[in-house]
Amino acid sequence: MNALGVYIVYSHSYILLPQGIKVEVVLYNIGVGLSRCSFRQVGQCESLDTWDERQSTVPTLFYCLILNFSEGNKERIKRHMKTAIGYFPPSVFKFYPLNDNSINAFLNHYLFLSHPYHLNDLMDIKGYAIDTRNITPEIYNKLKNQIINHTPLIVNGVDFSKLNSDIDRDYEVLRKAISDSYFCFGGIVSMSFKDRFNELMWSHYTNETGFMVEFDTLALLKSIKFHKLNNHFKTLDIRPINYRPNPIGVSCVQHPNIEYINIINATQKKEDWEYEHEWRIIATSYNFLGLPKSLAVQDEKYLDVSKRRLYYDPSSIKRIFLGKKFFEVHNVEKVIPICDRYRQYIIQNQYISFLKEISKCNDIYSSGTSDIVRCIFKTNEVSEAMIEKVKSESTYFSTRAFEPIKQFIADGKLISVEYSNQFITRNEYFDGI
Repeated sequence: MNALGVYIVYSHSYILLPQGIKVEVVLYNIGVGLSRCSFRQVGQCESLDTWDERQSTVPTLFYCLILNFSEGNKERIKRHMKTAIGYFPPSVFKFYPLNDNSINAFLNHYLFLSHPYHLNDLMDIKGYAIDTRNITPEIYNKLKNQIINHTPLIVNGVDFSKLNSDIDRDYEVLRKAISDSYFCFGGIVSMSFKDRFNELMWSHYTNETGFMVEFDTLALLKSIKFHKLNNHFKTLDIRPINYRPNPIGVSCVQHPNIEYINIINATQKKEDWEYEHEWRIIATSYNFLGLPKSLAVQDEKYLDVSKRRLYYDPSSIKRIFLGKKFFEVHNVEKVIPICDRYRQYIIQNQYISFLKEISKCNDIYSSGTSDIVRCIFKTNEVSEAMIEKVKSESTYFSTRAFEPIKQFIADGKLISVEYSNQFITRNEYFDGI
């Protein structure tokens, strides 16, 4: 079999290919082995929709083989597949501030699916990026029917069945309905990748008092797919953010599909945010997921967001990194220094269960600032001779470092930590493990 490559794809995801390329796509359900072909599709189109409602009520993971391609299109297809759902990094990072929401999510092993209103970027997933220019009554009605089918109840007092192109002349109602019908029943989880040492991510999202969880990406997605508490979810997707000088409009005329419009809109950001190296998990549900409280939404019946929880198995956690101010006055009542590498902390009562859960991870690191002296000599006991030697080097600098924790024991309010006195300053150390 002459296959271009094997890619991992998810049900209800789009494989985006250049228009006019003819390929044959074969999908094999991972859950039942390679002997069963889910379905075969030959297409000459811009997007191949790999979702089959008959497969499962829970999103299904597939191997995707690209067959019968022309040699002239080989590199183009590879390039497009790599930036589509078929590729994802081996690890993704979730940065958390130390607050009640983060602690609850970590203790109960779920990721919170944000509504666009929750996001901190003013231009993120906004309706004005939905391009309704040159829309015809036929396309308007096609989108309207998709909105109604995607929204099995009245949301926020709006009956989407009353969308009318004769009244909605500027299509403002349509744009809002396209977004609302999707994200009232769906949401996103923002993750990062590539750089565990990202100073801005640690500063902006943890305030250095929080923590970061590193997940095995494939293990995380598979555990989400099979988790018994996720059976109300219909679709699952993971995609990188496309950073642009300015977010572009998604044409309803060229792409009259509300899922395609919302996914593209949800995976583009202004290039000012590129330092985040963001990937997003996007999921939709059969059930209404609730709305964040705002001036526009204050009715209690719409504010229950408890279903915006995407549960995972904790075995998908690879490592936990603690901020450099994690053991500070906000959660510690007393520090008991035993020796240079060993400390005990008396913590406040509300953090007992949380730190007990952290102690279950076998790979924990403490974050801090390390100068090049520590990096060279692997010690905190820095002599004058060492300092003088390094001062003569042109490469003297300070950098973030992670110190492996050899033991992390939680016994009620007493936390005993044995530090390694070693300092890691490069991502390659972790990527090589």
